[in-house]
Amino acid sequence: MVLICVCMALIGWESANSGFNSALQTQAVLNVKLIFENMDVRYPGDWSLQDGKLYKGDHRFGDSQVVADKLGEICQGHVTFFAEDVSVSTNLKKANGERNVGTKASAEVADIVIKGNKEHSGMAAIDGIDYLGAYVPLRNASNQAIGMLFVGIGSYVMNDVRHQFLMVTVVASILVILILSVLSYVAIGRSLKPIEALTESLGRIAKGDLRVADLDESREDEIGILAHSANAMKNRLREVMSNVSRSAETVAASSEQLTASTQETLESITHVAQNTTSLAEGAAKQTDMIDHLAANADEMSDKMNQLAEQVSAAAGLVEALGRRSDEIGSIVDTISGISEQTNLLALNAAIEAARAGEAGRGFAVVAEEVRRLAEQAGESAKNIADLIHLIQNDTADAVAAIRQGNENVDEGASVVASSGEAFRTVAENFTELGRNIRLASDEVGVVSKARDDMIESLKRVEDISRKAADDTQTISAAAEEQAAAMHEMADASNTLATLAQELQNEVQKFHL
Repeated sequence: MVLICVCMALIGWESANSGFNSALQTQAVLNVKLIFENMDVRYPGDWSLQDGKLYKGDHRFGDSQVVADKLGEICQGHVTFFAEDVSVSTNLKKANGERNVGTKASAEVADIVIKGNKEHSGMAAIDGIDYLGAYVPLRNASNQAIGMLFVGIGSYVMNDVRHQFLMVTVVASILVILILSVLSYVAIGRSLKPIEALTESLGRIAKGDLRVADLDESREDEIGILAHSANAMKNRLREVMSNVSRSAETVAASSEQLTASTQETLESITHVAQNTTSLAEGAAKQTDMIDHLAANADEMSDKMNQLAEQVSAAAGLVEALGRRSDEIGSIVDTISGISEQTNLLALNAAIEAARAGEAGRGFAVVAEEVRRLAEQAGESAKNIADLIHLIQNDTADAVAAIRQGNENVDEGASVVASSGEAFRTVAENFTELGRNIRLASDEVGVVSKARDDMIESLKRVEDISRKAADDTQTISAAAEEQAAAMHEMADASNTLATLAQELQNEVQKFHL
């Protein structure tokens, strides 16, 4: 708008300049007419040129400058009379105050006005000063141009007018610009207010705030159409985002429920797989234990047979030891009698010795008797020594046999105990059976039969355990496959939960 006003001011200025020039030219023409009318009244007669002097009727120009001054005052401009192309009378003065006479007009002007006998108007430079005026030929009675009249106004006269006009134009332009700016601001403000509201609403919608109020649709222009479209878009977007929000919540809830169910199922399957694996391992261990128990049972049977033989040998040794003990008893009785007699004799010898004093006869008898008894006691002692040696040998053999039996029994008990906690009762029965073997060797056959029955039962248990192990391995493989599938389902559920969370995050950016 400012540019338009400036352009208009420039155009006005150019038009004003043209108008000023036209006005000056028009004024110059009017001044020429006015001068001619005045000259005809004051100096009747024709224009003539005599001896190079210019005449109007009887008045000769050049003798006085009064006429030029008067005419200049009348037309308020500059007046110069030319005899042919030389100035003879003028109201123009030089810088030194002298009249500007005796100067020639330009050849161009002289050709047009004098030779061409035509009027001419335009700018003329006189003493370096531009004048805008008109040149009119002065015709004699024969209608020949013998001179010319110049009437003009100096350009400096119009400079003040131009300056004033320029100031007025600038001030007016500024006022117009201010007025138009205020009017434009008010008008544009009123026009842009709905657009600002529309922009603000669209900005809030772009940020996800769908709670903005509906825009005014009462206008019947493009702004009203935009407001209607924005309201429709907002309402439709609010509806879509509401549906998306509800769907996202449903998906999130379903995903959480699916994740929880999948996790529970996965934990159950994992627990079942672990239990099945433990069961398979237990069944395999049970089979190994049963195999080991069967082998231990065979070994235990052999040990029990050896134990029976050793117990029988120990029984014979013990019987022989009993017989030797009886013989030792009789010998001990004899020795006891000898001891009693020896004690009595010793007592008598003591008495006699006390009586005899130095004689000692009685002591000699007693001493002899004591010697005899001592010999008997020596023989008995030798016999006792022999018997004791035999008894020691038999006893050592019995002790060795019994020790071997005890070691075999202990080894059998260790073998039975190693078969495990599940067969502790069997081990205890074998231990009890071992004790019974010590009491009666005829019970070994019963033990052997029980052993055979136990081995047969263990074989049946082994077959059942192996079948159970195979079944548990099949169940374990199926459980592992199902666990892998549930892992994949859990991963898919977690992915679904992540997507649902992301969808909810995006929906939460919109405020419904």
